Amino acid sequence: MSAAFDPADGPAANPVDERLVPLLRRRCRRLEQRVRNSRRTGWDINLVAQLREELGPLARGLHALGEEAAVGTVLQLADTLARPLETQTLPDPVLGARLSALIEALSEQLPAPTGAEATRQWTLLPQPPRGEALPIGFWRRWVADAAPPLRIPLPSRLPVPAGSTLGIPEADKGLPTMTAPLRLYLLTDDGPDASALATTLRSRGFEVDVLQLIDELVELSGALPADVVLIDRMHAPAIELIGEAMKPVRARANQPLRMVLISETDDVMARLSARRAGVDAVLVRPHGPNDVADRLHDLFSSADPSYRVLIVEDDRAQALFAEGVLRNAGMQTRIVLDALDVLEALDAFQPDLILMDVHMPMASGIELTALIRERERFLHTPIVFLTGEQDQDVRFVALDAGGDDFLSKPIRPKHLIASVQGRIRRHRDTLQSREAEPAAGLDSGIVERGRMLARIDQLITAGSPRGGIVFLEMETIAALRERLGLSQFEKLHVEALALLEPLVGERLLCRFADGGFLVLDASFEPDDLLMFAVQLREALSGHRFVFGERVLSTPAVVGAAPFAPELTDAGALLNAVEKIAHRARQRPDRAELYRPLAAEEAARQAALLEDMRQAMLQGRLSLLYQPIVAVAGGEDSRYQTLLRLDTSSGARLTASEVVPAAERSGFIVEIDRWVMREAIARVADTRRKGNGGTVLFVTQSPYTLAHGGQVEWLRSELRAMEVPGSALVIELRLVDGFVHTGTLREFCSAMVTDGVQFCLSQFEPGAEVDSLLEQLPLSMVKLAATYSTGALSTAVRDELKVLIDRAHRRSLLVIGHGVEDPQAAATLWMSGVDFVQGNLVQRANDTLDFDFHQAIL
Repeated sequence: MSAAFDPADGPAANPVDERLVPLLRRRCRRLEQRVRNSRRTGWDINLVAQLREELGPLARGLHALGEEAAVGTVLQLADTLARPLETQTLPDPVLGARLSALIEALSEQLPAPTGAEATRQWTLLPQPPRGEALPIGFWRRWVADAAPPLRIPLPSRLPVPAGSTLGIPEADKGLPTMTAPLRLYLLTDDGPDASALATTLRSRGFEVDVLQLIDELVELSGALPADVVLIDRMHAPAIELIGEAMKPVRARANQPLRMVLISETDDVMARLSARRAGVDAVLVRPHGPNDVADRLHDLFSSADPSYRVLIVEDDRAQALFAEGVLRNAGMQTRIVLDALDVLEALDAFQPDLILMDVHMPMASGIELTALIRERERFLHTPIVFLTGEQDQDVRFVALDAGGDDFLSKPIRPKHLIASVQGRIRRHRDTLQSREAEPAAGLDSGIVERGRMLARIDQLITAGSPRGGIVFLEMETIAALRERLGLSQFEKLHVEALALLEPLVGERLLCRFADGGFLVLDASFEPDDLLMFAVQLREALSGHRFVFGERVLSTPAVVGAAPFAPELTDAGALLNAVEKIAHRARQRPDRAELYRPLAAEEAARQAALLEDMRQAMLQGRLSLLYQPIVAVAGGEDSRYQTLLRLDTSSGARLTASEVVPAAERSGFIVEIDRWVMREAIARVADTRRKGNGGTVLFVTQSPYTLAHGGQVEWLRSELRAMEVPGSALVIELRLVDGFVHTGTLREFCSAMVTDGVQFCLSQFEPGAEVDSLLEQLPLSMVKLAATYSTGALSTAVRDELKVLIDRAHRRSLLVIGHGVEDPQAAATLWMSGVDFVQGNLVQRANDTLDFDFHQAIL
């Protein structure tokens, strides 16, 4: 191996150049790779927008290095990518070839590798092919670590080249944006959800760089510090590793570098891991990209005013020492040497904290504290005694007079700073929470989903005699999303909220999932609530949304649900109104009202609910199992679990009678968890007996899957019983899929990585079926019962074959359900189903002893 090149032999390198050049070269290689992949596998309009946005940091970095020719090429790339965005068309092969040519020209215009980077490429390995980046830190296996990087001041922002069209997208109207753009590094994957999140954050005023590797985040943060590092949920398991790697970077940075974690769990261990990693905020299960942007905006949109500390100390040297320490930490201070001047200084300075000496002439610190606490404005202002007093009785008297803490002299500067900052931070948080409390009772304006649900629960608990909720939903929402792209799809929601806000008047309004809006009323009678809902639907359906040269209208459906005794919480009320809105699709006026149960029926439902609770305690719930047989035979034993409830009167109820009542009452989570726990225990028992191929199909309500912590609960149950996720197939009803697509997609995406499979039941043709199949990670579908009757018309048989063929093209297995006679089985077999289930095979019972080896149809 040749001797390593000594940088001292050549001209001195600019440390900024040494950091920027390799980062810019790596970014160019990644850009080339993504364009090449898109030309090979197909383009996505959101990816085009993301690529154009990511050219901004590249142009600013090249401009900082004085590479104006390369900046010009980047601007040509931006103009080329702007064409398909303006026309909302995907790049054609000609445009793709031009992009590749421009990127190749840009690669040649980039500065040559500098310093140690050039040495590594020359002496260790041949230059890699264009577009293939070597692993970060690959050279560590051959050479020792480099010297620590020089600490140099870097500009917080690189200037944008004159005339550049790259920048922050126009902010969405009606949504808060950053007054001064914050640079944000998003550590995520390369999926569509990441692209949607990045697009939304840019539209809300953040400068976003998308990163996929932890090493890349560390290197980029060291060279170009960001304001915020946002760590997506898939990197949450490695948060402590990320925090450890970022610790020296944050220590060297000449500006605050804050870390935010998106997490699916909110247990103690997850919080501890985030705290150990130095995370500043945890966003638990946010409701989509806009929710993330809102919460980041709340966290970082406006900096808190600097902390104000009043130092009451008669010893000038001690006072100046404390003032110097606190001022160097960025706090405002004022010294009071004369104890009698304290009250006047309080009114003038309005401190966040008072640092008080105990022993002073004219008046002691204890006496001053008692006087300060008599003034209502400073009743809760922290007072910390900084003194050498060791007498415990004196300390007790000081605390009894209203002091909050003692700090002993002498004190180390960092201990003084930490104590003062911690006290002030908690004091300000307390004040903010108190100021926010009155707002919780307001009943008007656009609010977030959590606030809406909390207010609904308040009204239900108070027994509001009038009012209810209205659920307004755009039809064909999946088609709108595909047609508009994510950025304009979000703008559609913003404009819809702006349209609805003046119409709802003094009521709460919130966005509720994609295409859905929720309005809370506390005054209308049921029929008036329906009339109000119809007016909102007509306004939304009649509005024309303008996107450039395109004008769109959005047909909508609406459901209204008044408060009712049987709807005991927000979840039950939402369940009712969403089902009513879905039923409204079958009505010509596209509107429907939930009718509260009659007194007799309400009493029956209440009695049934109480019977359910007692049945769970007394062991009167049970599961039956019905085999699901492969048409061509197979090794695995598949069974459908069927819930049964034995009532106190001796009757046996099926799941179709129990589940609707449990969903209305909010008891469905307990029921579903009992069923799931029993199913997992039964699988564990069969595995201990040597049958490792048993798979159980378990139906679950969408309200259970949306329950907080359900993913972690299911994972913990599987781990506790040592059952793999592949032993479960969670069955989802088609109608629930239409109503709760977002909730189901989130849960399924989380659990599919654990091997859990998903089956969509009641499967039949429909306008939105294809969109639902694209959004959910399904393995199987179960046909609707109408296809399992004995005699089918020719048209229905043809429809059945087309339906099964469409499912097979999506790699979905098809189950014929409710098969009672041989003719139905023969029809299904000839149509191409993969499995058959029904009484023809075997009636449901409480055993798992069916002989699947002999069951070949």
